[in-house]
Amino acid sequence: MPEDHPLRRIRPLIDEQAIRRECASLYSEVGRSSIPREQLLLAPLAGYLTGVRSDRRLVMKLRCDMAFRWFVGLQMTQEV
Repeated sequence: MPEDHPLRRIRPLIDEQAIRRECASLYSEVGRSSIPREQLLLAPLAGYLTGVRSDRRLVMKLRCDMAFRWFVGLQMTQEV
């Protein structure tokens, strides 16, 4: 990821643990594991910051754009 990429400057400002704490009461301990809370917040944030206007386009960007994957916290082989 380029040093001057706008998402690179924003990512250090986000506290994933704080997101998890604040959203903990919204998640059940029963059933299948859910999508990590921070990813549900960071994906649309990355889309907003880069001008992605639809969910379909956002999913495409997450599949193809390494900067988006890095920002959201997805590993190279993780399913979107």
